[in-house]
Amino acid sequence: MPTPQAPFPLTLLGRPCLLRIRRNPKAFAWCDGYPIPLLLMVLLGFGCTDPGVSVPGLESISIGGDVFHLEVAADPATRMQGLSDRQEIPLDGGMLFVFNETRVVSMVMRRCHIPIDVIFLDDFGRVVRTHRMQVEPDPDALDRNLKRYTSGDPARYAIELAGGSLDRLRIGIGDRIPIDVERLRRMAHTVSP
Repeated sequence: MPTPQAPFPLTLLGRPCLLRIRRNPKAFAWCDGYPIPLLLMVLLGFGCTDPGVSVPGLESISIGGDVFHLEVAADPATRMQGLSDRQEIPLDGGMLFVFNETRVVSMVMRRCHIPIDVIFLDDFGRVVRTHRMQVEPDPDALDRNLKRYTSGDPARYAIELAGGSLDRLRIGIGDRIPIDVERLRRMAHTVSP
């Protein structure tokens, strides 16, 4: 399997995108999950975006000294889908869940085929609980039959990362993860299911 390299934002044909270059003999880059021959990128023209420009739908967040590029789940449908049906999560990837209100929330491993670590955050980005979620024996089971991983205390955000990330990052209850809470709150859509 090709080894993913650190992603970097760029502009391809005037469209911002997050590029992941994978080492392989075919010299492809991956943009939004699609392979693009590097030679084609050079011919079409691409360039790095300004450091202050964010890639739509992604948040770059520093956790424990590592930078993660997280997909944002700020609406009910995206939160419900979460990281279901994924076969892998990049070591610097994952998902940031933004809830409409601060409350006790829980996660399940619905149709998840790989272990996932979750970090629950309060209104200010402080860690209130973490879990190392394991693959369910029957990931297609109804939600009521799946193990629930709860925030315990009220949470406004949750971050899901590749399994094993918590061991590497060594973050604990009360640690603050720097996120733009005001902007993220504005992103949440409609009422949570």
